[in-house]
Amino acid sequence: LPIYDNYFKKTDTISPVEKDGTYTYDITVKPYSMVTVSTLKLEEKDYPAPDESERTVLPLPYEDDFEYADYDSDYLSSRGYAPRYTADEAGAFEVENIEGNNVLVQKITPELRANEWGGTFNTASTNFGDDAWSNYSISASVKLEDAEDNFAGVGLRYNLGSNIESGYWLRVGTNGKWYLNRNDRPVKSGELEDFDGTAWNDLKVEANENIIRAYLNGELLCEYDGGSDEKTPTAQLSAGRAALFSEYHRNMFDNIKIEPIEGADTNIVRLDNTDDEFEYTGDWSHSTMDSFKNYKRTASTGGEGCEVSVKFFGKGIALTGYGKRRVGAVFSAELDGEVLDERVQCKVEGNRECVYTVYGLEEGEHTLTIKVIEGELTLDSAEISDTYEIKQMKSQAILEAEQQAAAQAEKESAKGKSPSKSKTSKAIPIAIGAAAAAGIAAAVAVRAKKKKK
Repeated sequence: LPIYDNYFKKTDTISPVEKDGTYTYDITVKPYSMVTVSTLKLEEKDYPAPDESERTVLPLPYEDDFEYADYDSDYLSSRGYAPRYTADEAGAFEVENIEGNNVLVQKITPELRANEWGGTFNTASTNFGDDAWSNYSISASVKLEDAEDNFAGVGLRYNLGSNIESGYWLRVGTNGKWYLNRNDRPVKSGELEDFDGTAWNDLKVEANENIIRAYLNGELLCEYDGGSDEKTPTAQLSAGRAALFSEYHRNMFDNIKIEPIEGADTNIVRLDNTDDEFEYTGDWSHSTMDSFKNYKRTASTGGEGCEVSVKFFGKGIALTGYGKRRVGAVFSAELDGEVLDERVQCKVEGNRECVYTVYGLEEGEHTLTIKVIEGELTLDSAEISDTYEIKQMKSQAILEAEQQAAAQAEKESAKGKSPSKSKTSKAIPIAIGAAAAAGIAAAVAVRAKKKKK
C-alpha cells in the first residue's frame, strides 16, 4: 500500500490458537511498520494521516512573549495554557496572565508534587527547539518567587531529557548565588551583592563552539571553555535544544529569545556511528540495541589498537560517545593525514558527550582518524558543522554518492544493462542484546559494514 493508506485502519481479525490449555496469538509486523493490537471492539472510522511534508528545523532567531496576539482569543485555553513547542521534563510550565501580562509560570509547588517516574528531581525543566541547534544564545526575563533557596535558569545544548538537568545552563537564586552548570554540576560560580531575585532580571547563555558565556542583566558573569578547561576537565556538549529550569516554586519567565551566533554555523548534521561515513579497523563491537540515551540506540566500542576514520563534508566535527567518570580511553587523532594530537585523554563521563572536536576547518571533504592507545573507546555519533540545511538529514558526502549512483544506473539502463550493485556495502558484527539471549525473536535492520584491510 502507498504510505499511510492503512493508517489506523483495521487490517485483520486474529483468533488465538489453543494448545495444552493456553492460547497464543501470532502477529506479523512488516519492516518499517507499527501495529496496534487491541481486544476492544471499536467503531471503525478514518483517522487523518500524518503530514508527509519535509522535516524542518525551527528557524532562528525565534522569540516568544506568550501573548499570541495574532491567534484566536481561545488559542491558549484550547491548549490547556501550554506555550508553543515546549516539552516539560519535570514540573509544569503554563502560561498565566498576571497583571495584564502573559508570562510562563512553573506551576508545581512542593505541596503539589507527586512521586515522579524514575526518581525525585530537584529541578523542574522544560525544553524546546531542535537537537541540531549548536551555536546560539538563549535569553529570558526571569522573576523568582520569594522563597528560601529558590532558583531559576536558562540553558542550551540540552541533549538528554532523562537527566532533567542537561546542557549548559545559568542558575540564579534568591540568595544571590549563581552557577554556570554543565548538566548537574557547576563549572563556574559566584555571588551577587544586593541582588533582588523577586524583581525581573534578564538571564542569558550563549554557546559558540567550545566557548560558553553567561550574562545577567547585560553584564558578563563568566566565560567557560567547554573543550579544554584544565580546572574542570569535562567533555564538551556540542548541540541540543534550549531549556528553562526552575525550583519547585511559582517562578516566572517572559520574553524568551533564541538567536544564532553571528559568523558561526547554527545547526549541525548528526551522523550515526553505523553510517557509511564511519570506517572501522580492528576488533570493534557494534550494538544496535544500546541505551535509549544514545543517538539511535547504537554504539561502537574498540580497545587498544582499534582505529576509526570518519569522512565528512563541513567545517568542523564533534565525535560523541559515552563512558564512565574518570575512566577514559587514551587515543591519537589525525585530520586529513596530519597528526593533530599524539595522545588525548577521553573526558567523556556520560552519554552524548564529545570524545573529540575539531573546528575552524575550510569547508570541504575531510577525514578524521582516531586510534585507541589505551583502554576502551565507545562512539555514538558525529556532529558535523556546516551551513547546508539539516532537513536533508544526510551529509554532503552521502548525497553526492547517491547522485553518482543514480547517474551510473541511468547510464547503464540506457545501454540496456542491469544497474550495478553498490560497492560501498560493508559488514559489521552486531550485538543484539539480552532479548536474543532470552529467546525473544527480534528483527534487526543492519547496514552492512566492512573492515579496512
